[in-house]
Amino acid sequence: MIAGYLCEAMKVPGPFLIVVPLSTVPNWIKEFRKWLPQMNAVVYVGDNKSREVWKPQGPDQLTRLP
Repeated sequence: MIAGYLCEAMKVPGPFLIVVPLSTVPNWIKEFRKWLPQMNAVVYVGDNKSREVWKPQGPDQLTRLP
């Protein structure tokens, strides 16, 4: 996974935006938890109004998924 390479090998702190089809989101989260447990992964979906409710101000405000 390129995010892992950038974070671990190249020391790029992120954040990274990974866009995937909605049907594959659960698998991507599972893979992040398995291969990159130290990285925060945030699922960011919804219509315009719901996305406006939660807009991170920076990587420090992102939270790890349960």
